[in-house]
Amino acid sequence: MANRPLRRKLFALIATSTLALSLFTLAQIDDRPATDVESPSVTLAVGTSTLPPEESSTTGDSGPAGVEDQQIPADLIPPTVDRSADHDGTEAEERDRAPASTTPGADTAQPAPPAPDVEASGPIRLAGESGVVLEGLRVSSEDGPCVVVGDSRDITIRNSSIGPCDGPAIVVEGSTSVRLEGLEISDSASGVYALESQGVAVVGNRFRNAGRNFVQFDKVTGVGNQIVGNSGANRLGASSAEDFVNIYQSSGTSSNPLVVSGNTFRDGGPSQSGSGIMVGDYGGSNIVVEGNSLVNPGQVGIGVPGGTNIRVVGNSVFSAPQPWSNVGIYVWNQSDGSCGEIEVRGNRVEWYDSEGSLNPSWNGGNCGTVNGWDENDWSADLG
Repeated sequence: MANRPLRRKLFALIATSTLALSLFTLAQIDDRPATDVESPSVTLAVGTSTLPPEESSTTGDSGPAGVEDQQIPADLIPPTVDRSADHDGTEAEERDRAPASTTPGADTAQPAPPAPDVEASGPIRLAGESGVVLEGLRVSSEDGPCVVVGDSRDITIRNSSIGPCDGPAIVVEGSTSVRLEGLEISDSASGVYALESQGVAVVGNRFRNAGRNFVQFDKVTGVGNQIVGNSGANRLGASSAEDFVNIYQSSGTSSNPLVVSGNTFRDGGPSQSGSGIMVGDYGGSNIVVEGNSLVNPGQVGIGVPGGTNIRVVGNSVFSAPQPWSNVGIYVWNQSDGSCGEIEVRGNRVEWYDSEGSLNPSWNGGNCGTVNGWDENDWSADLG
């Protein structure tokens, strides 16, 4: 019988987060050669390859790194239904289909679009800036993050190529109203890492072999937070991917929720604790996960390990049997915080665990009534 969602020991996560954050302190980043933007209201258009010089801020990838896992107690493991023999591989509509390759190590990432016709720059730092627009850049870094935005507001970075980076591609810390749009992010330790910020919009970007998380929100709060219309792929079973999207201790508001919508992500593994989208991680509230497409994302498709007022609606979740695959969608409180007012409705799931049995869902029963649970297609034909 297959194991169900591996539980994260979140006290270990907190310790790991603290350690990870120490790797990218303000002082350390300041020591790195980088391009610094000092002037407010700067617009860098396509064809611009340099910025005015000097000074910096911020942090690096935190969250669920190195977290231990444990099995669900045997008396909580639900029965699995082996319907793999019924799977005939009939093609569905293209938007619902599984990928062409389910072979670990296959590179299913789309080719990168042509990089802007500019000289590559070193890392860029924005510290205490306002009203800055960066575009048409090609940024790489051999030592640390490619782009750091710290203690700034009204920042836009768009239509640029970010990577390779010896660290996160983009770090946003202590900032407000930051928009990242139309970026090609590749070959980095992680994609976008936002910490203790508000109004962070990650919209219409493409991630390719972008490390641990394509996007992680860590204590991101307030209005205007969104991860919308992005796409991404790794080498199946041959990357450092954990959660494609991780929402850790982050929240929207009741009238303006944090939105994860319209994204297409594929090919995680071999992590035994990774997922496509993880929300309510160690708490959080007012989050909507809607209309995303996940293919072979990891151990779990979409996980809700805690939090309140969280909606998971209208998503498409598929995994072929992989050594690390476990369950399609789960709701199961894994912290001491509250968990309730969860809706899981209108999702289409075809998920095979590592033993080849259909295992689309798991309700741990400790988040109260999960609204809409019986209104999902747990036997969808997506492959």
